[in-house]
Amino acid sequence: MTSSNAHHVDPRAIADSWLRQFGTSLTPGNDLSLHFAPECYWRDLLSFTGDLRTFSGTQVAEELARRQPEAKATDFRLAEGRTEPRVVERNGVTSVEAIFEFDVLAGSGIGVVRLVDVPGQGYRARNF
Repeated sequence: MTSSNAHHVDPRAIADSWLRQFGTSLTPGNDLSLHFAPECYWRDLLSFTGDLRTFSGTQVAEELARRQPEAKATDFRLAEGRTEPRVVERNGVTSVEAIFEFDVLAGSGIGVVRLVDVPGQGYRARNF
């Protein structure tokens, strides 16, 4: 997304759609890589790994798929009462940033996703 396009997007709709599609895809056999930009990073703080771990690139989709049967993450949704989804620039990259909530077998979690517009593919997570 270029700076000129940043003013013509609906960050809430983009983030809500991505979260719903991602949550629906967290079933065995689905290709989770379709939700992530080629350059992407996932920092897990206990929810899936039980530890503080960072994954990048193809590891992100692979590890999420591998750990989902135990984590049983569901109901990915925009976090109520938090900063609304918005267009931001982080490290020179313009993205839609959203705070979200989800449920796991052990309780609930919260996270931040930054979505970038990948040409020909739509919005994909760069940071999750």
